[in-house]
Amino acid sequence: MIGLEQYSPISENDFPAAFQAADGGAIRARRNYLWASRTDLILILLGTVSTSWAIESTSGRAFLAIVGAISLGLGLLATLFIKISDSEKTWFGYRAIAESLKTMTWRYITKTTPYDNALSAKEVDDLFTTQFGQILQMPRNQQVTLAGDEGSGEQITKPMREVRDLDIKIRKALYVRDRIKDQQIWYTNNAKENAQKGSQMLIAVILCQAVAMGAAILLVRWPDFNFNFASILSAGAATLLAWLQLKRHQELAFAYGQAAHDLGLIVARERHITNDEELSLFVSDAENAISREHTMWLARRDYI
Repeated sequence: MIGLEQYSPISENDFPAAFQAADGGAIRARRNYLWASRTDLILILLGTVSTSWAIESTSGRAFLAIVGAISLGLGLLATLFIKISDSEKTWFGYRAIAESLKTMTWRYITKTTPYDNALSAKEVDDLFTTQFGQILQMPRNQQVTLAGDEGSGEQITKPMREVRDLDIKIRKALYVRDRIKDQQIWYTNNAKENAQKGSQMLIAVILCQAVAMGAAILLVRWPDFNFNFASILSAGAATLLAWLQLKRHQELAFAYGQAAHDLGLIVARERHITNDEELSLFVSDAENAISREHTMWLARRDYI
């Protein structure tokens, strides 16, 4: 790409303050949701293990029963926390806002529709901030608040204005390098990671089920054995399967792989772009491809 060595990569730190707030909120909500879900599953498994150990000592059985009751009770509290806090929906809400603002920002930076040369600088800024506010006021987004230090900065930053004023060749090259190719790498890496983790989890579930079946058969030979391995392993398989469904590795691997492929087809057209109108169409196609993946991600989680 021509003349890009002197231009620093456009990073998310150069984006509007509201994006920083939404992105930070999404990261925290996701962490809280996954932590609570993981804790819930572990506590349920611990309760099952404790109540499946039929030792001869009366005091020992009572102790294990108490441990099981406490574990299952804490698991119930974790489930109630997930329900009451609604952290999953909060996570999706923040992420939806962040991705919408990111798309708007790239359209502003590249001087493409609707922030093109047909408007004056003041009209562009007014349109950007108006549409900004409209996104935040959408009914599905009103459940989250963009508060704190992250949201107190500028909504149209100095780097955004500086890149917007650059020559079309540089704007195009920066967009390809810092948006499309950066997003392609992210999609590709995450597709591989999710495919690998999904396969590993499925293998673990299959192994637990196979060993549980063997343990159940052994109980026929030794029915008085004090520890019910079949029950424990079955619970372990169910826990792993629940976590696999929660993370949806296989679905994400497919969606990310498809998005990376779509962006690859779009970026192949980059060399033929010579004017602002062609760049506007190019950016719109790329942003629509990225938005399509994100919309599918939300739809699979019954958010929209």
